[in-house]
Amino acid sequence: MTDRITKHFTWREATRSATAQVRGLANDPGAEAQGCIEITAECMESVRSLLGVRLEVTSWYRSPAVNKAVGGSKTSDHLTGYAVDFRAKGRDAKACAAQIAASPLLFNQLIWYPNQDRLHISFAPPLRNEMMTRDPFSASGYRKGLGK
Repeated sequence: MTDRITKHFTWREATRSATAQVRGLANDPGAEAQGCIEITAECMESVRSLLGVRLEVTSWYRSPAVNKAVGGSKTSDHLTGYAVDFRAKGRDAKACAAQIAASPLLFNQLIWYPNQDRLHISFAPPLRNEMMTRDPFSASGYRKGLGK
């Protein structure tokens, strides 16, 4: 593996995890996850181009142990390397979500986290273009659409 996946994204960004470091957990993707990370990095280049700013990756690939440690879903697309949590430098996350939603960009899932001003995007097949908002007051913890 070289350090760069694409022009703007690195393997370090894709596999970095503070939780893994603190708890001494491995967060090394296997060959299949590496392929998914490469696909995702190309898709993230499209997101970066669309938004016109640098993207700060807060979470990308998670090994099963890391995903469990952070309380991630057992079916999380972070486990495959298809999902990325990020912030757009100097931009409001909700405005970025609306811009992504209005674009021709295909994705599986886009989630806005209002209390953290960040987004989650997944490029796992099928590309359903599902949009949700994190809502701790709803039964599932999420509600459909890019709400208030």
